[in-house]
Amino acid sequence: MTYSSALKYLDSLINYERWTQAHPKRLFELSRIRRLLNRLGNPEKKFASVLIAGTKGKGSTAAMLESILRNSGYRTGLYTSPHLSDLRERIQINGKIISKKNFVRGVEKIRGVVNGFPQSNAPTYFEALTALAFLECARAGVEITVAEVGMGGRLDAANVLSPRVSVITSISYDHMKELGPTLAEIAGEKAGIIKRGGVIVTAPQELEVMNVIRREAERKKAVLLEINSNFKFLLRRRLRSGQRNLNVNLRGDFQQENAAVAVRAAETLAHFGFKKISAHGIQKGLAGVRWPGRFEVIPGRPTIVLDGAHNGESMEALARNLRHYFGAKKILPILAMTAGKDLPRMIAPLRSMSDRIIVTEYAGSRAWQAGELTKELSGNFKRVLMASPPTKALELARILCRPEDVLVVTGSLYLVGAIKEFYESSTSAE
Repeated sequence: MTYSSALKYLDSLINYERWTQAHPKRLFELSRIRRLLNRLGNPEKKFASVLIAGTKGKGSTAAMLESILRNSGYRTGLYTSPHLSDLRERIQINGKIISKKNFVRGVEKIRGVVNGFPQSNAPTYFEALTALAFLECARAGVEITVAEVGMGGRLDAANVLSPRVSVITSISYDHMKELGPTLAEIAGEKAGIIKRGGVIVTAPQELEVMNVIRREAERKKAVLLEINSNFKFLLRRRLRSGQRNLNVNLRGDFQQENAAVAVRAAETLAHFGFKKISAHGIQKGLAGVRWPGRFEVIPGRPTIVLDGAHNGESMEALARNLRHYFGAKKILPILAMTAGKDLPRMIAPLRSMSDRIIVTEYAGSRAWQAGELTKELSGNFKRVLMASPPTKALELARILCRPEDVLVVTGSLYLVGAIKEFYESSTSAE
């Protein structure tokens, strides 16, 4: 296989974006991924792991924890989703994305095994990608992998891991069609990553959510470690106790909460045998972490902010941080979204930022079509402009923005990835 044909093979597998609504129950189950991994020699059992679920901050928290572990001297794996512009971003070994050669090698192994499955119950795209991540971590001799669930938790393919520590970041409304319409139901799916007799670290949560997590932890006799709302104080206390210059190399006030969760998870791992984790490793890991597309600021005229906020709470956090960092500067958002999102909740923070907006769309069957989204937004802003594809939206925004303005790309990580890739290729060519 070539790299191109390996990508095409993965795309040929059942993908949630192309799955008909008539078969949701068959899509979410763990039997297929377990069978697939078993036929591959159970690579998921050849390294220690941390499993992270949540609505907001799970990717950033995963990146921080991986950086802490790597800077403490461990050989690490990192498995996250979605990616920005290159699928290989989802699988990283010791801070570097998987090579094309190893990507192809892993896909060839998976294809050889998948051919033995009945076509009516073959592994899905995400299950094959998860197996690929675990294969690569095992092949590379990883000591510990930090893995982020794709959706929910209980029936997510990554939940086949037996993590040393499970982590739940902030839970809010998202993927309600799949996970349930209430916070309690959503929390129940996320809490499905709690293992019997395991250890769970959780971010501050709404009381309704925390009660669900507490009940599940009690039912499974798991140790529950809660980060309370004084997480900033806890970080300062650690600073005074020896972890000097505990600075997080990610912008946004919400990253302090994610950092507190990552630090608590690292300390818990240290307690359970990962003795190389130290104050210096934590300090260096947080200071050196990179997580593109999450309140990523690109200086220039105008300044560009890339933030893949994909639900109401993420948009509210984006609005707060824009006010904090840029004050009264004029904001121009470029927006693309997945269809079915809670539009009123997402656009309220956008309206507080700007009276105009540019609507576009990204490639993918789940993307909200730009024309339809434009109609939905009309009446909510003084000016609703449409430009597609995203590169055209960026060109229009540059025309409309004054040098001192701030251009904000948001609503979807896929949109952020498309514009980031175009921006970087265009600036490098200049």
